[in-house]
Amino acid sequence: MGKELAGRKANVLVGQLGPSTERSEREQGPELSEKGTG
Repeated sequence: MGKELAGRKANVLVGQLGPSTERSEREQGPELSEKGTG
């Protein structure tokens, strides 16, 4: 469970960065889209 939370926090930080988001998007997939990245 802790890993999932950490991953989500990382996604938010990565999303702020930009380019690194591509990697997270591939790992998370739909989850990122659901959050509203695009």
